[in-house]
Amino acid sequence: MGIKKFIIKGRIKRWIKSNDRHVCFKNMDSALTALIIWNKNDEIAYKNMTEKLKKHKIKYQEVCFSDNKIEKDQKNIITSCKDFNFFGTPKNKSVQDFLDTEFDLLIDISLSSSIYAQLIRSFSMAHFKVGWAPVNTDYFDMTIDISKKPNSQYLVEQINHYLNIIN
Repeated sequence: MGIKKFIIKGRIKRWIKSNDRHVCFKNMDSALTALIIWNKNDEIAYKNMTEKLKKHKIKYQEVCFSDNKIEKDQKNIITSCKDFNFFGTPKNKSVQDFLDTEFDLLIDISLSSSIYAQLIRSFSMAHFKVGWAPVNTDYFDMTIDISKKPNSQYLVEQINHYLNIIN
């Protein structure tokens, strides 16, 4: 592990222990806003998730990870290592803005283990965080086990299922 990754992982651990995020369960009927974390390679799963959010009239913003350079527009916020400094602090004001926003839901369908995805997951002030985890982490309030079928489309189906049936 490089020194940069080591420093950022330390910040994440300290943040998770000390943050004052207000955790409050939200489902598809009670949520009004959401932040979706996704990977550019999983565009079909992303579109499926946004259709489900639109059906429930949930307004959303997104964080998309991509290895390729992509043009930014008002709706998409594409993050990469260039959007964070050596210590994991966002350089980009738009990234800091959505980290500070108290979304009702954070939905992670990215299947990414990158340090930058970990930063977004842990530093987000979303009230209820849902996603997957290959190992035990403290990022999410609800973790979906997709070890038998590790793909983002299946994850979207499972997230939708559980956020619709749990009150």
